[in-house]
Amino acid sequence: MKITLSYNVLIILIIGMLLLVGCNGFGVRKTNSALISVGEEKISSAETMIYLLQAKEEFERVGGPDVWEIPKEDFTGGKTPEQVAKERAMDNLIRDKIFVSQAKNLGLSLQEDKISQAKQLANDYFSKIPENTIKKYNITAEIVEEAFLDFSLAQEVSTSIKNNYEPKQAQIEKKMMEDSDYSKLKGHDPKEILTYVRFKRVLIYTTEINANNERASLSDEEIAEASRQIEFAHKEAKSGRDFDSIIDEFSQEQQAGEVRGEFNISQALLSKELVDAFSKLKINEISPIVTTESGFQFFKIIEIKIPTEQEISNYSAEFEKWEETLRKNAEESLKEKAVTEIYTEWKKDYAITVETEQWDNMSIFNGQN
Repeated sequence: MKITLSYNVLIILIIGMLLLVGCNGFGVRKTNSALISVGEEKISSAETMIYLLQAKEEFERVGGPDVWEIPKEDFTGGKTPEQVAKERAMDNLIRDKIFVSQAKNLGLSLQEDKISQAKQLANDYFSKIPENTIKKYNITAEIVEEAFLDFSLAQEVSTSIKNNYEPKQAQIEKKMMEDSDYSKLKGHDPKEILTYVRFKRVLIYTTEINANNERASLSDEEIAEASRQIEFAHKEAKSGRDFDSIIDEFSQEQQAGEVRGEFNISQALLSKELVDAFSKLKINEISPIVTTESGFQFFKIIEIKIPTEQEISNYSAEFEKWEETLRKNAEESLKEKAVTEIYTEWKKDYAITVETEQWDNMSIFNGQN
């Protein structure tokens, strides 16, 4: 089997689609006139099939044509990729119909250029629908055109909500801080960020990773023994013993799966305890013993690399661009959230019913079961 994205990344993306779909809260009603009803709007199987085909295209853009081979056990709720795609299609259809209905209340309608564009897209799309699907579901050019006009008007409603919603500065900044890299670097002086410290250390743990993958404290006796070991190792280092041999004998980092020996890290990313220790240390000098949340440790600085003025200037310019991108993304995300919240409230006023047997028998694969 050949999949265009790595398997784990693909699963995350598709599960994300499932989470976006959520629970539609369908009612069940047998009806001969429509497959789906959204308020007063009756939706045929022909129009529904257009949404199913588009959901299929969306999934294959993300995961390639083999996305449908992913086993259902890898999806939240144990749903197959097709089931997830069908739910997404249904969710999109209902959302569009509610937005179109609300367009009148907002005083929105499509301008001539938007109408012409939607009709042209519909004509192109109709020509690509498989013939067997057109026949099975009685899809006509007119039905596709109406669906594309709905797509366009629904987008106008979404855009109008966004344009009329201005997130507060505090909301934007909070959203930006959700980026872990940005939250680490924000507020640090560029020189501090670009100043790298190369050092070696001896670390003896006073904590361990428990069965819940959480760091938990060792027993008092174990911590006392760790204290004795670090004191002895520190005395050996201060006496002039080769630092590498002390690392080999005492340091426990390799046992924890971490890198043994040298570290090269931005000064801005050091913990306060380490910054305090390093600030008083000369090259090749042995630090005092430092207690951190993971254990006892001491260091020997090998090199401190100070950035040039040009490097600082370049970094500041790039950071400013990155920050502006994060700001725009945060603002857009908050606007999208506002659209979702308004839609959720509107949806409460609409009775949504589905002809379940007919819906269950529909397939996204060119209309074939």
